[in-house]
Amino acid sequence: KDALVVKNSGITLDLTVLTGDKLTGLEILDIKGSGNNTVIFHEASLETLMSNPGGIFTIRGNTGDVVNVTDAGWASAGANLMIGGRVYEVYQNGSDGPGLLVDSTITLNFPG
Repeated sequence: KDALVVKNSGITLDLTVLTGDKLTGLEILDIKGSGNNTVIFHEASLETLMSNPGGIFTIRGNTGDVVNVTDAGWASAGANLMIGGRVYEVYQNGSDGPGLLVDSTITLNFPG
């Protein structure tokens, strides 16, 4: 699977500003880096990034990392998954939106 990996700390990656095909074909975003990092996204930005819009996108991270979701409509899609010894929370945006797996140690913020 194709991944974008953040190697440093103190990085804020705002995916909401992506347009067109500047960054595409990804399934994984790894924000663990060498310290705390933040990612900001909405459904459209994930679909721009993904190699299979409507598929599954995974965000890896650890304690201190933050994910800020800017649009409504995301809901828990059931039980957590264990992948590679790490627990991931599972979310879906609507019935036909992308699936999202987020490392359970990441602070996840939804609007409202």
